[in-house]
Amino acid sequence: MTADKSKRNCPRCDERLYYLQPSCPSCESSVRWNIRCVRCGDWLEDGGDACSSCGLEQPGWRAIEHALSTTGETIRVAKDALDRPMKAGYYRHVGSVKGQWADYRRPLKGGGEIHVRSYGDHYEVHLDSVGALDSPGKHAVWYAPRVAADGGIQVIETVTKALSYSNRVVNRVLGKSEKQSPGRD
Repeated sequence: MTADKSKRNCPRCDERLYYLQPSCPSCESSVRWNIRCVRCGDWLEDGGDACSSCGLEQPGWRAIEHALSTTGETIRVAKDALDRPMKAGYYRHVGSVKGQWADYRRPLKGGGEIHVRSYGDHYEVHLDSVGALDSPGKHAVWYAPRVAADGGIQVIETVTKALSYSNRVVNRVLGKSEKQSPGRD
């Protein structure tokens, strides 16, 4: 699908709109979005369940994915214009807390994934070049280095505590006092 990017504001009152928003909340005028199916190129009436010409499922979501692959920008989409993300092949997942109600992800064939954040009246959709589903460690280092560093520190502290505990256990089994030096008998 391809999308007409010029209609980001209401044509009547110039109010900022979410992508695929069917009407303007300020002046209540209807807004028509020009969307073509990425598979067959036919014009779509809405983002519905399937393209009436070729049967491509979830054409609205596929249009957003196509737009992301060409622009790389975050797209804010009206919730009432699309089916829920899980119906379109997205998986429920976690993400950095930014006020969203939920996060969804869908892996891409060429690598990376589409990340959807669900807010009250809209979705924010962006492309992650390193997928959290396929490579959670790399994803954390790339997109949330502080979280990755904190996690690394926690792992080091846990391993250090475990080694210290196991050393004490081994010493007790061998009958060594904890106060004795390891090199003396």
